Amino acid sequence: ELMGIAFLNLFLQQNYTGPSIDNDSSTGTQNIVKQLHESTATRNIVGQVHELLEPLLDEEETHTINPPTSKDETEMEGTRKNRILSELVVDGEWPCQIVVDPVYLLLARAILTFLSDTALSSTRLRLARLWCARSATTHQRLLYHPTTTLWTEVNTLYTHSLQHTTHNTTSSSNNTTTILASMTNVEFGLAHLHFNQPHPEKWFHAAKEISGLSMDVTGKMGVRTKYQTKPTAQMTVVATSKDGVEDLLNHAVYQPPITKTGGKTEEEEGMTIRGLQHGADSILLEQVRYVDDDVTEVHPAIETRASELSPTAEDGVLPDDSPPTTEPAPTHDTHSNTLTVLDQTILLSLCLDVKAHNPHNDALTHEEMTAYLERLLLLQTNSSHSSVSEEEYLANQKSDKEHQCDDWMVYSTALLERAWLECEGTHSRERAILQIQALVDQHTNRFTLTQSTYESIESSAPVQQRLHNLHSLVYPSQYSIKRDLGERYAKMGIVSTAAELFLELELYNDAIECYRIAGKQTLATELVQKRLEKGDKTPRMYAALGDLTGEIHYYETALELSNGKYSAAYVSLGSHYLANKPSSAAASGTEEKETETTKPTPNDEKALTDPSHHLRLACYNFHKAVECKHLLPEIWFKLGVIHMRLSEWDEALFAFSEVVQQEPEEADAWANVAAIHMRKLRPEMAYPALNESLKRRRSNWRVWQSKLYTCIDLKKYDEAVQACQTLLEFRNKKNQSEKVPPLEEKCVRGIVGGSLSDLDDALRVCLDVSAEAAKCSSTDKTEDQKDDIISGTDSAEDKNQRSKAALDSAKRTIERVNGLLKQLSSSRGSSASDTIWLLETIIYFHQRIGKPKSVILEDYMKLHRTLQAVNGWEKDLDLVKKVCDVALEISDLHMHTVTADHDGSNSVENSSNRESLIKCRYLLNRLVSKIATGYVDDQLGPEEVQVLKTKMAEVQRMIDGDSTIR
Repeated sequence: ELMGIAFLNLFLQQNYTGPSIDNDSSTGTQNIVKQLHESTATRNIVGQVHELLEPLLDEEETHTINPPTSKDETEMEGTRKNRILSELVVDGEWPCQIVVDPVYLLLARAILTFLSDTALSSTRLRLARLWCARSATTHQRLLYHPTTTLWTEVNTLYTHSLQHTTHNTTSSSNNTTTILASMTNVEFGLAHLHFNQPHPEKWFHAAKEISGLSMDVTGKMGVRTKYQTKPTAQMTVVATSKDGVEDLLNHAVYQPPITKTGGKTEEEEGMTIRGLQHGADSILLEQVRYVDDDVTEVHPAIETRASELSPTAEDGVLPDDSPPTTEPAPTHDTHSNTLTVLDQTILLSLCLDVKAHNPHNDALTHEEMTAYLERLLLLQTNSSHSSVSEEEYLANQKSDKEHQCDDWMVYSTALLERAWLECEGTHSRERAILQIQALVDQHTNRFTLTQSTYESIESSAPVQQRLHNLHSLVYPSQYSIKRDLGERYAKMGIVSTAAELFLELELYNDAIECYRIAGKQTLATELVQKRLEKGDKTPRMYAALGDLTGEIHYYETALELSNGKYSAAYVSLGSHYLANKPSSAAASGTEEKETETTKPTPNDEKALTDPSHHLRLACYNFHKAVECKHLLPEIWFKLGVIHMRLSEWDEALFAFSEVVQQEPEEADAWANVAAIHMRKLRPEMAYPALNESLKRRRSNWRVWQSKLYTCIDLKKYDEAVQACQTLLEFRNKKNQSEKVPPLEEKCVRGIVGGSLSDLDDALRVCLDVSAEAAKCSSTDKTEDQKDDIISGTDSAEDKNQRSKAALDSAKRTIERVNGLLKQLSSSRGSSASDTIWLLETIIYFHQRIGKPKSVILEDYMKLHRTLQAVNGWEKDLDLVKKVCDVALEISDLHMHTVTADHDGSNSVENSSNRESLIKCRYLLNRLVSKIATGYVDDQLGPEEVQVLKTKMAEVQRMIDGDSTIR
């Protein structure tokens, strides 16, 4: 068990905590492998990796006889590392290529897994399962994405460990047992975060309850800038450890005294970590200064400091009449209480839980996390008074001394979390970047920018202190911190430094982009080729060279080195075929059947004639990629797009379904799922997918258009009206380049016709129910109700209520449709053809809902003017017939109005009616004359012209006072 723990600690020291081992790691590895191979008992334990250890020993014996050159040694070391990493592949997830000494983790996993399986039958291996769970979690952190296999193992191991520790806690009052139970809960909660599992806070709160930590998030008045005159409410965390609990966790590992300058030991001076403070030019205080409600006087030290830092008129910061700002006197309360290391790890876990359950870029999230970190990073003082001395306060403000800390790893984690938060601020970004750089530099024993003296290296904590509480924290690996630092350097424009970090991490795509910005794009290619010449032949290196050169055989070499397990090479091959049509020089397969699991032949005759052949090549490689690594939502999305281009709708639906399962927030994938269902004429299945897409992104007008079609098919006219109104808003707001199309005629007519049909059905049902209810007498009604209760059918009253509710819903839909038609008629930029069908639809709608004749007449006049505004309408036979029909309708409306008003008291000589008839005759006469100009002979005109002449004569008789009209 100790050997497995030692291997795990060696791996963690090399990749997480440091300091890096000065000895040649390859020599140390060979010695360990030799001892393991010679031990019979150990050989039985690590039997699963015994086949891997034998070739390593064979290589050592060969090197003893024939010493290799530096190039051969580097090449063999790369080959050995690739074989070890291939053994650490889980669910197709390839480990981080730049990890140092992965053989230590492989051996630790083998030993601890064997011991955890035998722990049930042994009382001496009580912590074997806990250490095995820790090694499995470390294994997961070596991978880029969570894996189901490792989570199943970790969940089982931690569950057994918690059962054991919880039982011991309830049956014993030993502090060590309590600490172990609380620590196990913290580790299990952090494992939930590593594997992206829900509800990690459950285990953090359980650990808090077991440890007895008293914690509260509250507010307090204080200031956070040097020139703030009025205290404001600040979020703060008040935490106190349980009384009488000894901090055993901080002394569980033996700490040998280390003599330092001045004769003091490490234990006497305490470990030191360089926590960088804000510069003199920063307006931020190092810590928020809290005040009590009854504090009214200003501390003299603060007043003196404020006068020193107050800007003058020459500084251009404040005007001449701006008074110097003073800070309120700091006070000490429960903030100064010392927390145990276990409680500090719990606070850090709760801080991470805030980050996991809230938006990362949200100001409130940053504020709450800062309150937790401020409590952890608070300078410990021995003063119990309500204020500090002038010398102490000025020393804290001016000095850049190294902070004292109870635990090296806890303090480093808190500094790193604070630096990540401060990178988002304008005034704190510089300090945050330097802090991250300092945390990176402390991993090595070399001189660096932030570690430039022997004293700073010697005062660094020993490895046993660094490893002490690592499993109860989420301190990232060194390559993760370096990658984050490189990305932040790149965002700040320091691209050359970022490129160096990316090249050190073998992130060649990022390094290429940085070199491109810096004008050094060819440098990356040269560096990769030099690495290959030195023997560093890894799958990732060949894949990077393939990305740089675009040559396919580099990807195939990467696949050969990884035994077909390197999914990134398949992804790159698929992207190559997707972007470029396959050439005759491309590497070929031997199969000719083109399916998603069989490789097409890129250099056959079909590749030269079939334009979709390159899509099938890309499809094949993408499928191989998801076979190696299933959780690749972006590749599943590309597969869905390719299958849609190939009209393979079932395969496309399966691919996009995988995307939405893995990334539910992917709006485009939901939209494509809906599009496939619409293609398959399944609107009832497309409807929920469209709603899911619009939940994630409501600004895509194409999805709204698809929802419009689907709602019309499903007779959801209310939502169809909403989709139309949203499309109109997009059309009015978006630029012309967006090319949001106008509403189609068939959609508007379908909404109008469908809503009117629903209204008619609701009216008919309501009348039928009312008639049925009227036929029933009160006595019969009671008997019918009894029969309905016995048979389980609805009563007449229930039917009446439902029919009225349906009628009310139909009326509300009619009101919404009416609003939509008004919005369409008032919109600008519509063509004449669009206006014509819209006015025809409005006239039909107004006639069906019973609008007054005057309103309908006005609608017809608008339509008549719109038709005559079309150039050359008199020569278009269809338009001529339509104009004539509209004119006849207008004439009938005029004549109907005059006839309705004629009741004895109103005669035809009435001025308003006579004027209306004269306008109608003028309209008909002008229309006939204009149509006649397009024909040589009146008899050659359309038949509608003769009808117009007849109608005009009838109108004239009414004007002249014909007795039949009277």
